Amino acid sequence: MDKIQEYQRKLASLECKEINIPGFTIYLHEIDTRPNSNFAIPSSPKIPNVRESLELLRRIFESNKRKPRIEFLVEYAKSLIKELPLNNFFEVMRIPLVCCLQETFQEVKPTSITIKKITSRSPLTDIRNLLMIQRECFGYSVPLDRESIIKYRESLNFKPFLAFF
Repeated sequence: MDKIQEYQRKLASLECKEINIPGFTIYLHEIDTRPNSNFAIPSSPKIPNVRESLELLRRIFESNKRKPRIEFLVEYAKSLIKELPLNNFFEVMRIPLVCCLQETFQEVKPTSITIKKITSRSPLTDIRNLLMIQRECFGYSVPLDRESIIKYRESLNFKPFLAFF
């Protein structure tokens, strides 16, 4: 987990100004004020004086006219899950992380593979397949109706893909 968290820090530092405070590194984009472009990442799995660190983090974000936001891997900093709500930070989104450890890796040799880019013009069947696979992989059993599939397709601002083999 340390390597993945370090990669996230490295990637953020390419576009953002870094501000180090106890327990966190804050990344502020010079011009982009959107929350996804401005965030903090924990510096270590355990943060001493978390309340003071979060208060300082909040003040720095607000003084830069940014919304306080923290991105981290739950597996890296498990204690933050309990601490954040106690300090008026609330979870907006949790994206499950799927990783293959060296000791569990098994090579797959498909005989053929088909890759489809998913766009706002993709057929609804492809959108449905993408959403069903995501839900099954991450253990969600939320039913999909036609309206939610259309809404997802219309909201695409990135290009996921489906691979079949």
